Amino acid sequence: MRAFRKVMIAGAFTLWCLAWDIGNPSLIATYIAVGILIGGLLLYRKRKQVKQAERVEPERLPCPIPFGAEPEQEFHPIRAERFERELAGFAIELYSYRKLSHSLLTGCLVVPAGVLSILFMDQLQHSKNGLPFLTITGAVWTIVAFLVALGERSRERRQERLLRAAADEGTRLAAADHRPPFSPDRPEDLARFCRCFGSESEARTACEFACRADFHFLTLPQDSLLLTAGKNGFRQYAELCETLDFDPIDFHPTIGEAVLLLNNHRRITERRTPAPGELPPAESRPAPPLSNGVRKLRDLSRAGKNPDVQEIFEEEYARRPLFSETLFSSYWPSLEEAVIAMAVRDTAAEVTGRGYSMMCYPEDPVALLVNGEFDSMDDVEFILTLEQRFSIRIPDGDAAKLLNGTLAELAAEIHRRQTISQPDKENFPCSTNSSVQKAAPKS
Repeated sequence: MRAFRKVMIAGAFTLWCLAWDIGNPSLIATYIAVGILIGGLLLYRKRKQVKQAERVEPERLPCPIPFGAEPEQEFHPIRAERFERELAGFAIELYSYRKLSHSLLTGCLVVPAGVLSILFMDQLQHSKNGLPFLTITGAVWTIVAFLVALGERSRERRQERLLRAAADEGTRLAAADHRPPFSPDRPEDLARFCRCFGSESEARTACEFACRADFHFLTLPQDSLLLTAGKNGFRQYAELCETLDFDPIDFHPTIGEAVLLLNNHRRITERRTPAPGELPPAESRPAPPLSNGVRKLRDLSRAGKNPDVQEIFEEEYARRPLFSETLFSSYWPSLEEAVIAMAVRDTAAEVTGRGYSMMCYPEDPVALLVNGEFDSMDDVEFILTLEQRFSIRIPDGDAAKLLNGTLAELAAEIHRRQTISQPDKENFPCSTNSSVQKAAPKS
């Protein structure tokens, strides 16, 4: 049905154009009313489906959410490289085909209308009812949309067959590994699954993902998403990548990677930075050495120069591990600093629209997260959002200096300004989630 929505829209446009060329006002009004009604129904149905997909009954989740235990050691990861390569390649093909179809349909509507209007401009100006060039355009658009819809539908059916084959292979591997059955209606099964994640918010996202996916046996974070989550879990992850406009170079992640990506996206969009009580203790372990590109970027930023950030960012994005709240907080000496730095990183990802899953370290230059130019719109918005989020004021001179510093220096300055403005209160990042605003003891 999704593939043929474009055909329905194109057909409605053609009927409206036909009524316009005939010059029948009542018919035009009828088609407009029917089009508005159909569009409203489709929009209502889509919103209803989105709300049902996002809604998870609280009683189905274990309370409190357990997290932080070691993963199951008695089982082996479920992977099948042949299915993963085939499905990943086909997902990329389908993703590219949909992008191409949108451009093709737009061209088939705009180009014929423009050409016909130019060729028949004189007749159009002297004609009472105009010429049927809009009807011709709509007809061409409908035919092309129908052909594109047939191609997209055939690819979707092939994807469904591949997903069924992958699910059968995953079930066979789970039976060979003696995996116990899994049901999202049993809180003990959800609790056993979410114990493998390192923070409360990641574990909660994992539980909600498990309730929406097609898990039939105990699934571990290191298992393949394509072989264990079924078509619902795969589609949820793939549609998220399309929504975020990610380059789908890796459509075969593990369950843990998909959960972390979903949690990072959710945390950033909801501005829900975890409270210190929700994170594991900070370890303050040494971060890995910075690459030559990042060191060069830091030196150029401190010198007040504007380097090319995008190329270095893409290299680091491919090289670094996946961001997780546990891994992030382990490189900071205290949870308070980790929470502030995490909110800074989330703000940068929210403003620039990139870096949802890239790991960041205390000695990273701020220019790696944003553009590093205070006169750019992204950096101005970044500073303004930080001021609003932390309820502080950063003068322009200090802002330019902080943009040329490191993430640790920016987090320390924010903490200092919070302490000055409210010396008798615990200062943590502001959030739209009320559970984040509660005070928590220092580690």
